[in-house]
Amino acid sequence: MLSHPEDLKMEFLAQKHSNENVLDGLEGEEAADTYGRWMKQFQSCVQFDKWGQVVEAVEAYQALERTFTVRVENDTGMSEVGLEGVGGMTRRQRDNCVKLAFAMKLRIATMEDGRIDGPSNDEMDIILESFVAIVHGLVSFPLKLEQYDIQQSELDKIARFESMTPLKGEIEISHEVPTVPSIGPPHIDTAGSGGGGDARVEKSPVKYSSSQTPLTARLHSSSHVYSATAISNGGALKPPLPPSHTLSYFSLSLNKVGLKDASTYGYIDPYVIITVADARSCIIDQQQTPVSRQISGDYIHFDDIMVHLSIPIYQITEGNCGIFLELMHYKSEKKKCSCRCWSFLECDEVEDGEMCLEIYKKPADYAKRKNRIWLHSVKELFFHVKGFVRKVDQEEED
Repeated sequence: MLSHPEDLKMEFLAQKHSNENVLDGLEGEEAADTYGRWMKQFQSCVQFDKWGQVVEAVEAYQALERTFTVRVENDTGMSEVGLEGVGGMTRRQRDNCVKLAFAMKLRIATMEDGRIDGPSNDEMDIILESFVAIVHGLVSFPLKLEQYDIQQSELDKIARFESMTPLKGEIEISHEVPTVPSIGPPHIDTAGSGGGGDARVEKSPVKYSSSQTPLTARLHSSSHVYSATAISNGGALKPPLPPSHTLSYFSLSLNKVGLKDASTYGYIDPYVIITVADARSCIIDQQQTPVSRQISGDYIHFDDIMVHLSIPIYQITEGNCGIFLELMHYKSEKKKCSCRCWSFLECDEVEDGEMCLEIYKKPADYAKRKNRIWLHSVKELFFHVKGFVRKVDQEEED
């Protein structure tokens, strides 16, 4: 445990990167909304922790830790193709996110096991004071995490698998299926390694439709300049998980998205981000389709590409989760990817059959607040999908 948390806090705040100042300086309402939401979630974590509400604090820390773990895993592939920092996270941003996730796991372990000597609530409060600046990579991470000597397997066992929050614990341990490796201790010097060495993107086969081009065929193309986000999203889909007599899963077939300017706007590399978020707006699962190469009339076509959600249906229902579909495209003038519009399914809409989903103006709001959801167009155009509930047939079980 750090010997002088108050001295460290004063030194860190002297860098004048308060959450409010950094949020005001962010470009784009999407970024400000996302960073602001994460800050409020972390604020709740620290507040529950300070009040001694261990169960609530553990649950909140776990949810946000998973959000940043997924964020790092989705970004790690960029450095592997030599495009670090181009449209995705910078080295310091990724480094800080790795450390933030690890710090939250250490804090959970400290609260749940008195033998663990991890960060104190005061030290988590130090992170909160400049949380946005830390996540945005404007400052270095304030705590020295290498001082905490604990085996990664033991930390995961305490911080996740034996958690007091059964929903999140079950999501993480789903032992019947492949799991995404968790982020381990960030063995990083302050001068700089990438920080994501222990976080790996899950490798899974992806079937591309006739209108889509595999990522490997686009990496060396000279016809377009691709952002790192576009490349990393070029097919990050997971394989279907086998259902059992106790677990059923949900898959979505993405057919087409209706936009009045589909043929005239000049969309570059449109693709869809599929996110499962719980009632607290925390990301549980996230995947990305390959880019579409087929636009005709009022539609961007995705040729019924399948997206297999990696958590059981009962967890989607019990967690009051929403399934969000965000249509992304590359903006060459800004050299970044942007959300054009979005749709979502409620947990009670997880069923077999074709669906025409309403399309809303950006940015996507995982909290589904009524005052933040506005139709993208008065024209009757929809996001066309088909749902598939995958469960073990009773005859097969017998």
